[in-house]
Amino acid sequence: MAFRISFYSVLILILTGFGLAFYFPDLFQWETLEWIYEKRTFFLFSLIFIVSVALIYLIYLKAKKGILHSKGKTEIHLQKSLDEVVQDNQSLFSFLKTATDSLGKQLEASKSKFSPEFFSACSAEFSKLTQEFDSSSDVFRSIPLGPEEEGNSKKKEKQFMIFEYSDLINRHRKLSKYLEKLREDVTRLKDKISGL
Repeated sequence: MAFRISFYSVLILILTGFGLAFYFPDLFQWETLEWIYEKRTFFLFSLIFIVSVALIYLIYLKAKKGILHSKGKTEIHLQKSLDEVVQDNQSLFSFLKTATDSLGKQLEASKSKFSPEFFSACSAEFSKLTQEFDSSSDVFRSIPLGPEEEGNSKKKEKQFMIFEYSDLINRHRKLSKYLEKLREDVTRLKDKISGL
């Protein structure tokens, strides 16, 4: 790659020199060459400056491409993590829905076996768990399933969604911990009713 760049650079310089010699032969007279030789430091500095600017621009383009590539990979990874957490929560909701329905039926069916105080305590606990399940369902529906993209497409390309993904993953994980606790409470109440 470096050899190819050097080769083409030298070739362009030679062709440019031939073109200048053909169209502006006065440039290659002794007086002109003597003047260029006297100003050699200026021309050398200018050449170094132009090459430096070109190299800095190339480095900038490569860095920008690398950053965008890294950003894309990170966002894909975060999207997968978010999808996994959402699927886990949906599975927990499905389990809790089935468990609370069967627990309600079991509680009603066993009403005659229990003392009024025990049945009242179990019913109160079941009502509390049902309310918690309903409120957690509302929380789940209120959390977006992905970052909300605003503005035009150019703004979207430049905008990093990493913080938005992290926030959503944290919110879903917090809900997941709450659902796990709720699942344990439902299982405990079910065992309590089944044990008698």
